[in-house]
Amino acid sequence: MFFQTQLIYLADYFPDTLVFFYFKGKMEKSTSFSIRDYSTGGKARIYRGKDFPGKTAADILRMATAMYDARRLATADTPSYPTDDVHYWRSRISEVNQRHGLRPL
Repeated sequence: MFFQTQLIYLADYFPDTLVFFYFKGKMEKSTSFSIRDYSTGGKARIYRGKDFPGKTAADILRMATAMYDARRLATADTPSYPTDDVHYWRSRISEVNQRHGLRPL
């Protein structure tokens, strides 16, 4: 089973921030994906494939105008972070937002 985690910029849906994108399966056909918006304050708001009718994981990635491998943003001593670590992901996304001229979180 193939999976991917990315920070992506989807201006059509999330014009103010990058979001955390996760999918598993075959990208071209997979509607089994999630997008987490950490800009909402508190817990991340989670969107599922069903929230993007007619879109596959591949469609979402094609729409992204910026993309970063989320695993590469982790530090060497802690190569991955759980998605419920809101403080960590808000911090990483805030840094990348600033690089793109978007507001920090």
